[in-house]
Amino acid sequence: MAARERRRRILRREGRGEGLPAPVTRTFQGIPVTRLGLLVLLLLGFWIGRVAAVVPGDIVEFVVAVISAVALAIWYRRRAREYMQMRSANRRREE
Repeated sequence: MAARERRRRILRREGRGEGLPAPVTRTFQGIPVTRLGLLVLLLLGFWIGRVAAVVPGDIVEFVVAVISAVALAIWYRRRAREYMQMRSANRRREE
């Protein structure tokens, strides 16, 4: 019991204590996976398939390329933000 209190005091002093625990999420290659995200992905694939059946191929390829570019940009931005946060936390820890 005393060890727990000591650890809690140390964590509180470092600013890491008394917070709510992070929710446990499933991840795929480090990307959080939610049911809503999977549903959106399935619906997007469905509608791309529907459009591909009606519209000439060049337009479909263009739309898929734009969607892929946007998804890649969002993914890269998140990874860059996480990297910068980790880097600044390491820098603060060293000081």
